[in-house]
Amino acid sequence: MTAAVSVSDPGSRPMLARLTPPLVFFLFLIPFAYSDDNDLLRAPKVVLVGVVALCFGFVMAGRYRVRPEMIFLMLYGALLTLQQLVIPNGDLVFGLQYAVVMVAAFLPALTLAAVPWDLNRIERLWDLAIRVITVVIVVNSLLSRLFGLGETFSGSGGRYFGYLGDSISPVIVFPTLYFILSRRLLWAGACLLALWLTGGKAALVMLGLGLLLIPLTRFRPFVVILGLIAFVVIGLWLYPTVASVLESDHLVYSWNTRLLSYEIGWRHFQDSPVWGVGINQSMIGLQAEAQNLAGIRGMTRYWDVGQVQNSFLRTLAETGTIGFVLLLSFCGLLIIRALKTIRTARRHPRSNVRSIAIAGACWTVAFITSYQGVGWFEHVHPLFAWLLLFSAASTTAGDALQRYSDRAAQSRATMAREQAMRQPSSLAAAPDPIRGGRS
Repeated sequence: MTAAVSVSDPGSRPMLARLTPPLVFFLFLIPFAYSDDNDLLRAPKVVLVGVVALCFGFVMAGRYRVRPEMIFLMLYGALLTLQQLVIPNGDLVFGLQYAVVMVAAFLPALTLAAVPWDLNRIERLWDLAIRVITVVIVVNSLLSRLFGLGETFSGSGGRYFGYLGDSISPVIVFPTLYFILSRRLLWAGACLLALWLTGGKAALVMLGLGLLLIPLTRFRPFVVILGLIAFVVIGLWLYPTVASVLESDHLVYSWNTRLLSYEIGWRHFQDSPVWGVGINQSMIGLQAEAQNLAGIRGMTRYWDVGQVQNSFLRTLAETGTIGFVLLLSFCGLLIIRALKTIRTARRHPRSNVRSIAIAGACWTVAFITSYQGVGWFEHVHPLFAWLLLFSAASTTAGDALQRYSDRAAQSRATMAREQAMRQPSSLAAAPDPIRGGRS
């Protein structure tokens, strides 16, 4: 699909046209910079990236429109600050710093949404950026498998994450969906190869749910939401059964580890149900607490528990009911926006823009509803950066399609009006067929 370049498109101005490709690759590739879990400089990196994105935004867009995410950020930042005043041993400076870094984490996505992209730019540059992401992931996984580079795991048939860490598995699902929708099967096959090398079982569930969402969105929104809820409930009910049937030590260890972390997270919430115990406070002494709990429960097959392995439960434990409601509201906003984007994009002919809109929306919904084995809701977590990126890219591509349709409809309506205005004048100039033109 192509369209005439809009005068509002930054690429239509020579100076800004040179900045468009660097901006695209900066926004799409920067989440890779947060892949190392042991990187002590991730918070400064997030702030630096946010400042650069802000500069790009003011140059390319001129201003930022008020979006619901900004309201969430203000409320969440206020919570993080006030929380330090009421919890034991609170640190007001830490709360302010955490709030600032959280705002910075949102700036790349807000910049992506603020720039008035033209369909031509999305069709070519965004597609190229997605292919670069795919090449990086596939090459990283292959090198890890062939030469043992980076993070590897010998159990369960071998898992090879390379230098991108174990958080890369769900990220692969986005380009897989994109290339399937674009009918580029060779690229999709390369993505599936990388997914197989990482051994991402939850990512495979994400992929299946993402593909299921495309026809499912033909139904009314409440039917889709009920279907998602049923998917989550059935998945939680079946997981231990599947683990026992397969007699997989990996699945049993994984399930028991999560159960321990969930119960500890719930206990922390009970200690402070309104404000929570404080950011990162749920991880203090967590391994010793998990060992004691495992002894009480009679569990022997589990791994070390390093965190509450669910974003919603960890948020409930660390920020209480207030933070939990804010996170639910934010995720609900992303899901509703994604479902609307899928319904809008499906009405358009096949193109890269349409595929980006649908793939990003399906990925967002599938990730939020099914990938809850890690606490990804942190400003420095790579999965949080990918979530913000894919969600913003999907919505922006969907909005661009809608603007194109609106302009096309407006153009057709204008042509119809002009034709209707010309028709009476031509009739007036014609001779009267009854009187033969005589006066």
